[in-house]
Amino acid sequence: MSKRDALINAAKHLLWEVGYEAMSPATILKESGAGQGSFYHHFAGKEALAREALGQIESELLEAARDILMADGAPMERLSAFVTKPRDAGLGCRLGRLVNERGVLDSSLRQPIEGYFRKLAQMLTAVLEDARESGGLRADVNIAQVVRVIMAGIQGGFILAKAEADGSALEETQQALNAYLTTLKT
Repeated sequence: MSKRDALINAAKHLLWEVGYEAMSPATILKESGAGQGSFYHHFAGKEALAREALGQIESELLEAARDILMADGAPMERLSAFVTKPRDAGLGCRLGRLVNERGVLDSSLRQPIEGYFRKLAQMLTAVLEDARESGGLRADVNIAQVVRVIMAGIQGGFILAKAEADGSALEETQQALNAYLTTLKT
């Protein structure tokens, strides 16, 4: 693995584990095994490295969502699989956990986070529209509202799991979302 890739991987891990504001260049160097010269050879600073890492995280999360949501099978079954897929409740959403950090929201680091949630909403919308067209979703369902409920439910489940120090809070939220989705079927 190149030093550049080691730095990016270290940043991806630290962003998830401790967040942007607590991620210091010294911690990045220790985690990556790279030297200070390598860090500044490849990146202008912490924000530039974090921007690259967040862009990769955005791509990884979207690919994982796409693998489930755009797979073969009935649309509502794909949606159910996405909602109930196992997630690491302890660390929270790899991107959503960063929105409470001012250093993220007031910088270019916000873009991959916004991009992820926007593109995920588009995928969820496409699956729900497919479900409606194929007769699996009631005609009176407001798709935009359902998308918001799914996204807010999953993010809220992460928050409850962290607040309660209990991963079952996320699982219970996922089960509740899945039960809600069954009420929308024809």
